[in-house]
Amino acid sequence: TIWNTVIEAHAKSKVKDAAENASRILHEMTEYHKKGNDHIRPDKVSISLMLIAMARGPKFGNKDVAKQAVTILDRMEAMYMEGNELMKPDALTYTQAINCIAKSGAPDSGIIAIDLLLRMKDLHKRGREDLKPDIVTFNAVLSAMASSQSKGISEYAEQLLNEMEKSGDSSISPNTTSYSSVITAWANSDSPVKEKKVERLLQRMEEGDANVAPNTVSFSAALHVFAKSNSPGALERSMNILKQMEDKFESGDSTMLPNAYTYSSVMEVISNSPNKQIIAEEALKLLKRMINFSKKLETKKNYTIAFNTAIKGIERSAEKKK
Repeated sequence: TIWNTVIEAHAKSKVKDAAENASRILHEMTEYHKKGNDHIRPDKVSISLMLIAMARGPKFGNKDVAKQAVTILDRMEAMYMEGNELMKPDALTYTQAINCIAKSGAPDSGIIAIDLLLRMKDLHKRGREDLKPDIVTFNAVLSAMASSQSKGISEYAEQLLNEMEKSGDSSISPNTTSYSSVITAWANSDSPVKEKKVERLLQRMEEGDANVAPNTVSFSAALHVFAKSNSPGALERSMNILKQMEDKFESGDSTMLPNAYTYSSVMEVISNSPNKQIIAEEALKLLKRMINFSKKLETKKNYTIAFNTAIKGIERSAEKKK
C-alpha cells in the first residue's frame, strides 16, 4: 500500500527521527482503521518496515530499542492469537527484531536475542512453518551475542556456531559472517582463554571452504585480541595475519585492504612485547612497511592512528629502559 511505501521511505532515510516518523505513520494508519477505513490497516509489512527504522535508533541515542522490539513482537503475537491474520509475524519479522536488538547496545542483547531464537524454534516445532530460522536469523543472533556484555556469552556464541555446523541443515550452515561474529564475541570477552579460542576459530575458517574464508572483520577481531596480549607468540601471529591481508589484497581481493586500525593493532602487539629491546626497531620496520604498502594504493589512506600508536609504544619502551 501507499502507506507502507511512506513508512519504507522513512525507514530507509538516514535522518535522526526516522523511527519516530515511521511510528507516526503507523499510528495514523491505526487511527484511520478504527474510524472505519477498512482499506487502511497496518499489517506485518508495516511492522517489519518499522523495525528497520528502529534498528537505526541506537545510532541516534535510543537506548530502549531492544525492549521496544520485543514488545512489538509480543503485541503482534497477541493480535494474531486474537484473530488478526495480518499481524502474524514470520521469520523475517523476528529476524528484523533480532537485528534491532543486535544494534541496540544493550548489555544483555545476546540473551534477549537467544530468547527470541528459542521462541522461533519452539513455535516452528508446533506448526508455524513460516517461523523457521535461517542463516540470516542465526547471524543476527550471533551479532547480538558479539556485542553483549553478559557473562559467558562468547562460550554460548561458539556453542551456537557448532550447533549450526552440526545440524546438517544447509539453510543454517555457518558462513564467514557467523565465524566473524563469534571471534568478535571472544575478542570482547574477558576470558583468559580467548586468545586460544580465536586462534582455533581462525584455523577452522582457513581449513574450511570459501563460505567461511576469513575476511577483514575476522582478522581485525583476532588482531584486537593479540594486541591486548603479551604472550611470546602474539607478534608472530599478528604479522602472519597482516601478511595474509596484504597478499590477498594485492592478489585482487579488495575486501582485504589493511586499514589504519589493522596496522595500529599490530603496532600495539609490538609495543606490548615482553622483549622491550625490540620494540623501537620493530615499530619502525612496521611503519616503513605500512608506508610502502600505502604507496601502492590508488586512493591514499590516512594512517595517523598507526603512527600515534607507534610513537606511544616507542616512548613506553624508552621509559622502561631507564
